[in-house]
Amino acid sequence: FAARLTRGRTRKRVAGAMARAPRLPLGRRLLRPRQVRAHLRASPLFHKLDDAGLGALIAKSEPLTLSAGSYVFREGDPGRDVYLVARGAVYVIGGEDTVIDQLGTGAIFGEFAALCGTLRTASVRAAIPTTLVRIPAEAIRTLMDERPALRDAIWSIFAARVFDGHVRASGRFPTLDRTARLAWVARASLRDMRADEPIDSAATPFAVVLRGAVRNADGATIAAPAVLELAGGRYTTLTPVRLALVPPA
Repeated sequence: FAARLTRGRTRKRVAGAMARAPRLPLGRRLLRPRQVRAHLRASPLFHKLDDAGLGALIAKSEPLTLSAGSYVFREGDPGRDVYLVARGAVYVIGGEDTVIDQLGTGAIFGEFAALCGTLRTASVRAAIPTTLVRIPAEAIRTLMDERPALRDAIWSIFAARVFDGHVRASGRFPTLDRTARLAWVARASLRDMRADEPIDSAATPFAVVLRGAVRNADGATIAAPAVLELAGGRYTTLTPVRLALVPPA
């Protein structure tokens, strides 16, 4: 019954997206820069970016038109680009071809793997005829290098996602709701470290590995994204890493 209910809800969402989609074929309709700009501005990822920065990002981007069922990328692919849904809808596909989410117009996806240098953790395919905007990760990194406030904001968003998921799944802090968990990780400080440096556990109980890899006392490699519980062992950077150091609650 639950499976039928889920499929029914998914069909309704797709039907709604189809009803809102333009009647003209996607290939005959031009994407206007102001439309793309508005979508990017509304995203938490880019809302702090100024007009010049948005313009630079759009200039490096390109539209991608997909037919229903076409894959944008598959689980395990390297993350190279970030995508904006300009028109249509996409499915996020988990193991055994299970639809775990649907993203519609204005949604941005693929940013974590692209900016953190990790592999895709899920597949994404078009639910209906869809137009995406493909944004090269390198273009975003360039803007992040030029604008420290943007760089820190994006890494803080990523740290919040990873840490919130870790704390929720661990069940160790049952009295903390999502608002409290996000408020906790919002106090984290970002730090870049070179390879072969020990991670100091004296002042912080948790470190979120956002980019790169570390090794534990047993020599096992732990790659981003990951949360290290520093009181539970010693960790040394294996590569240059970017960390978010989370203070005590």
